[in-house]
Order: sequence, then structure tokens, then C-alpha cells
Amino acid sequence: MGKGKMKRNFARAYELFKKALDIDKKDPTANYCLGLMYMLGLVPDQEADIETAVKHYTRAGDDGRAMNALGVIYYIAPDPFEMDPARLLGFKSVRRDRKKSKFLLDKAVEKNNVQAHFNLGAIRLDETDKDTFSFSKAYDHFKNAATLGHTLAAYNIGVMHYTGLGTFKSCNVANAFLKHVVTMGKDSVDMQRAYKLVEKGRYAEATWLYMELAEMG
Repeated sequence: MGKGKMKRNFARAYELFKKALDIDKKDPTANYCLGLMYMLGLVPDQEADIETAVKHYTRAGDDGRAMNALGVIYYIAPDPFEMDPARLLGFKSVRRDRKKSKFLLDKAVEKNNVQAHFNLGAIRLDETDKDTFSFSKAYDHFKNAATLGHTLAAYNIGVMHYTGLGTFKSCNVANAFLKHVVTMGKDSVDMQRAYKLVEKGRYAEATWLYMELAEMG
């Protein structure tokens, strides 16, 4: 067997996923992967197309990955009354529906999707949504995600113990998490930046940074 690395080829991947759907148009993995490609703008010669991504995620049925992605989309999509073309770019007819978002993320959690656990925690830290904002519930979701091996969730647990937000304040517990996480991985600098936002009480900004780091897919 060869030891060389396979070269990334989005055009070939797109072609193969489409062929999989020719065999079974409801194939959950092919639909999820195509949804991700449309969502992230990875389809050759096309801009990001959230509307088409939603169609593929929906066809994936009860796939936890797809339900998580849909939950994120319906949370961050433009407001129904948004008129700015720049903000509507890529979303087309897709509009924000936070009730639907939470329902989908809860369903993804039932499938034990680790990213959905994390995303529900991040949503609980969004101060712009007074109906769901809760430090303690955010902590619970992050704890569940951390238990399943989610690095950013473990980082958040450390931050919350350091500040006493949503749980008991303990520098020892915080250091146990932060010492392990902050020095690891490509996102360590950005995690430190998010941590500084939390220290300054800028929780909403920290939430969006966490979402970006998690790549929400």
C-alpha cells in the first residue's frame, strides 16, 4: 500500500456524493456532506448556497449531523424582516426560526451528536435571546459535550469554573481544564481571545467566537 497523502479534491467529492444520491436520493451521509459543501461554499464554481444546503440536510432525515447543521442555520439565518441584500446573500429564502432551531438541536442531542450539545450551550450564552439565556443550562450542555470529548466545551467548562458563571467558582477545577486545553491545537490563540472576552463580561461576543471556532457543522 502506498504511504502518500490523498490530495483534496472538492470537485471529485461533489461528483461522488451526487452519484450516491442517484442510487438513493435519501442517503443520509451523501446528503449531509453535500449540504456541508453548499453551506461552506465548497461546491466547484459556486458561492455558498444555504438554501440548497437546507434541502440536502432535510433529505438526510434523522441524521444527527444534519439536524445539528439545520439547527445552526435556523439560529443564525437573517431575520424574517431583513431587507439588506448583503445579509441575505446565500440564505435566499431561508429565515431565522429559533424555535425550530432549538427543536432540531434537541433532536440531534437525542442522537448523541456532540456538536449539538456544544451548540445548545453556546446558544444559552447568547444575551440577545432573553428566552434561552442561562449560564447554568449552558454549563450543563458544555459538560455533556466535554464528556463526549469536545475540546472547546472542555475549555468553556474551565472558563465557567474560573468565573463562577453557571457553576461553583473553583480555580483548581478551572486550571485542570484550561491547562489541558489552552495549549493544545490550532485554535489555542483564539480560545485565549474568547477567554479574555469572558473576563471582560463580553459574553455575546465570546459566544459567536466559540461558534466560529466550532465550525458549527
